[in-house]
Amino acid sequence: MRINVYSEELTERVELREKTARITGAHFFGLHFYLLSPGKLHHDEKDDETSAVILWSDSRERLLALLNKAIEEVRKPIPATSRDLPHYPVD
Repeated sequence: MRINVYSEELTERVELREKTARITGAHFFGLHFYLLSPGKLHHDEKDDETSAVILWSDSRERLLALLNKAIEEVRKPIPATSRDLPHYPVD
């Protein structure tokens, strides 16, 4: 699965979430990236329909390691030409 989020959808709103699975009791942490959207589908305090991407993990440390790796990628020098960047086919 691939999820594309475009520049105009990005916001500065990010929150850490915690959740315990009802059936298994497993505990998870989620990093909730809110996206700009035209509005909510419906308002329900238990199920927020705001557009978002949430990365779930079984530990805060694992989330942090993933984010640190992403930051390292963004900080790498930009190649001299766009031809040096990896290209992905567009469906």
